[in-house]
Amino acid sequence: MRVFLDVSPENNRVLGWGSSPVSQNSIEVEVEDDHDVLDHPSNYVFVDGEIILDEVYRQQQIEAEELLKNKPKPEQEIADMWYAIMTGSVKNA
Repeated sequence: MRVFLDVSPENNRVLGWGSSPVSQNSIEVEVEDDHDVLDHPSNYVFVDGEIILDEVYRQQQIEAEELLKNKPKPEQEIADMWYAIMTGSVKNA
């Protein structure tokens, strides 16, 4: 399938894609219909005419998503704080 990749001129990172040019930095390429760049464009860079997976950046994104997923919800944090205050385990709250 032919698509247009929007590529950052600063670092060659793929910013997005479309079926027509999305900016003056768009590059027309042929990709498989199920290529991961279509779902996760920012995980890729475009170098020397090739779409290359940036493994380090991808891993950073996975770790950031895990941190967000495992972060307690604000309601839980508030409930925990109130419990600590009511049981006297927090001073100067």
